[in-house]
Amino acid sequence: MITVTVYSYPERDESLAVMAKLVDIQRDIPMKVITVNLDDDTGMAEYFGSQAPVVQMGPYRLKSPISEKELRIAAGAASDRAASLAGDAGYQAQLKRGRTITRSDRFNYWFSKNYPVVFIVVLAAYFGLAFLAPVLMKAGMEAPAKIIYVVYKPFCHQLAFRSFFLYGQQAFYPRELANIERKITYEELFSYIETPDDLLDARNFLGNEFTGYKIAICERCLAIYGSMLLFAIIFWASKNKIKSIPWYLWILLGFGPIGLDGVSQIPSLLGISLPEWMIMRESTPFFRVLTGTLFGLTTFWYLLPQIELSMRESRVMLSKKFAYVEQVQMDNEA
Repeated sequence: MITVTVYSYPERDESLAVMAKLVDIQRDIPMKVITVNLDDDTGMAEYFGSQAPVVQMGPYRLKSPISEKELRIAAGAASDRAASLAGDAGYQAQLKRGRTITRSDRFNYWFSKNYPVVFIVVLAAYFGLAFLAPVLMKAGMEAPAKIIYVVYKPFCHQLAFRSFFLYGQQAFYPRELANIERKITYEELFSYIETPDDLLDARNFLGNEFTGYKIAICERCLAIYGSMLLFAIIFWASKNKIKSIPWYLWILLGFGPIGLDGVSQIPSLLGISLPEWMIMRESTPFFRVLTGTLFGLTTFWYLLPQIELSMRESRVMLSKKFAYVEQVQMDNEA
């Protein structure tokens, strides 16, 4: 006996017609018909679109409109294939896995429907803890604050002159090379001369009562993760319906500005000598936030809709398994 899965809107005429045709074919070809209601999952409904009702028989998938002749041909081919593989141990093991629900299946199905919320929670925690560090420092709770700074250190350079501060004289302390007027510069605060050792000092400096306390990630990272969090919330609010931007826009608007702004600072940061006609530059908080935001937004605008397509495919496969097991249980109880 073969298993036939019908993904459909049960009350629609097209679905009722397909089910009636399958009842006729059952008289000639033994089959168990499993139905998956697309009204229960907007993601799968989007995945199938106008193709529904869709009939799956083994490796054969038929899309609307479906004639009885097509159903009979596919059912016959699926039945012949099942008969030819009846003695194949690998095929039988595959069938068994397809008819057994595991904890992993349940988790994967839950995650496929709720992954935007998972992303939102993780990003909100990561973004929020970065702000919590200076709050704890201000409150005199240095030990837990320093744990946060240490945890974030592998993921961000944390240079003081490229980070925002809370509770101080200024929100940031730029290098003199950034040419930002009416701001106390990093050099004025500490009279540092840029050397690798001083870069390490800039990374380790957490702040004080005068300067305020450093947020645990730099200005650009703050913009990247903040914009990712914002887009994840918008994507979730749209019920995962936002379409992906083209890959070339992701490269052009996401990677282009952040790469140009970031790489152009390297010579001045490392003290590399350049020809006189080349400009030594240090970016500003405005450009770091702008390029970080563009990168974060375009990255999630490209990736999240792509992930949604993959998750919908997973839900199609898992819903078939769940529907089969549910139907078997109902048959056994009857």
